Amino acid sequence: MKKKIIIVTTKSITQNLFLKVIYKELIKNNFKVYNACSDTENLNDEFKKKIRIDFPFINKKFNFFTILKIIINGRKFIKNYKDSIIFLHTPLASYFLRFCSFFIDINIIYFVHGYRFHLNGNILKNIFFKFIEKILSLKTKKFITINNYDYDYTVNNFSKNCIKVNGVGVNISKNNFTRNNSKYFNIGVIAAYRKNKGYNDLIYIAENLKNNPNIKFHCYGYDSKLKYQKIINDKNLKNIELNDFTNNIEKKICNFDVLLHLSQREGLSVSIMQSLIQDVPVIAYDIRGVSDLITNYQNGILVKYPKKNDIIDIIERIYSDRNLLNTIKSNIQKKTHKDYNDQFIAKEIVNYILK
Repeated sequence: MKKKIIIVTTKSITQNLFLKVIYKELIKNNFKVYNACSDTENLNDEFKKKIRIDFPFINKKFNFFTILKIIINGRKFIKNYKDSIIFLHTPLASYFLRFCSFFIDINIIYFVHGYRFHLNGNILKNIFFKFIEKILSLKTKKFITINNYDYDYTVNNFSKNCIKVNGVGVNISKNNFTRNNSKYFNIGVIAAYRKNKGYNDLIYIAENLKNNPNIKFHCYGYDSKLKYQKIINDKNLKNIELNDFTNNIEKKICNFDVLLHLSQREGLSVSIMQSLIQDVPVIAYDIRGVSDLITNYQNGILVKYPKKNDIIDIIERIYSDRNLLNTIKSNIQKKTHKDYNDQFIAKEIVNYILK
């Protein structure tokens, strides 16, 4: 009889972009796999068994009664699938379903894509989210973490099984894309259009570098970019463009001179791994989930968060000192990046689930 497992995310985009290889590895290991999220209509066709789950706070038109109904339905979902492994991803889904599972015997595995508390976080928010995770750890059988900070915290504070892997991994095969000839110094940004991904800092940096017409910022992300586009238009910035996310992002990365990563918090950045595989150096804030991947002046340059003026200085330096840029590129080219292999990581995860 096949073992049943339900991959749960708040929205479909997480599964579509990041969980396909794990899904296929589960199928290969004789699991009956379901995919659950709030917008199943947007799940890729390769996911065959789909379950819709409503989560609170997604729809802005919520009230006490709608939230109560969602909680009741969440508990029904847990009861209906209590013979399955519930494989949780994304914060809202993981909080909600673990809360709904109290007093129900259920096997929950939580893939931590980055705790909401971190070293650069607000003290009160950190205390709040640590408390929430401590309570919800009572309903978690196993943890999967993706950076040293989260792994150490889990091992030291929750009496549960835990492993650390390099995120969901990436395809480490180097694509032979032809790099476009460009007279510009092209800086790439790959991040959702959200405040915590550093777009306010990015606009500040672009504004302070606008007098150098050769430096261009090319952004790719999901979520609405209208808010940031309006700010860019109001400031009349010509050196920054906002683009929709593309599934073929490696083709864009190969045209970057550097990747700029300005997140305030991170689990383990997929875009950084993708850039390193394409031999593109990274300039980033020195935060959890970035410092796990970047060694300063070896494969990129780290700047203490949130010193955006230091970022400006680094960009001007690396623009004018191409020897430094080429040295970092040469260091990257010497690495094989086998540890980022999504196929290998998927096997690690499935073997852990099977234990």
